[in-house]
Amino acid sequence: MEINSFEELVIKTKNGDKEAEKELYEKFRPFIINLCKKSFIDGYTFEDIYQECYLALSKAVKYYNVDKHRFFGYALTAIKNQVNYKIRRSVPEKESNCYVDNFEFVEQTTHDLVEDIILKADYDVLLKSLKNLDEKEQHLIRQCFFKNKSYRQYAKEVHLTYSQVMFIKRKALTKLQKQLLDNK
Repeated sequence: MEINSFEELVIKTKNGDKEAEKELYEKFRPFIINLCKKSFIDGYTFEDIYQECYLALSKAVKYYNVDKHRFFGYALTAIKNQVNYKIRRSVPEKESNCYVDNFEFVEQTTHDLVEDIILKADYDVLLKSLKNLDEKEQHLIRQCFFKNKSYRQYAKEVHLTYSQVMFIKRKALTKLQKQLLDNK
């Protein structure tokens, strides 16, 4: 794909040429399909995400400054940003307060699967499951999830590498997930 062909198609599309618009949309189709396959937005079907991508492409054409000569990158960024925006909007900002035995009081917001598991769990079951983790795993959960330390900070504090911390995290979360699912 030649970048100049995109520029020409955009100019023609802005001037009302429907054939150029179809051709431009067709050139972005493989990228859009690939992005739709990789994306999950709660409450959206593949076709919904597909339409959001084309709406973003349409907006990109409308607002593009033809003097810049960088439409391809501009359009890709606009499409990705639209999908990311929809993903962020689909994750509700749930706030929950939890007390877990010797774990401090925490106010959390959900941003990923791990936090969803912890927030959805019955806290009695969660407490029992946390007690079944070994000391390193409990300490990691306490510091990174309840005290909001970054994994890099935690690794530095306990004199481990980032990779080792991530291994402990995965192991602990796998144990927690298994125990929580067994108790349902």
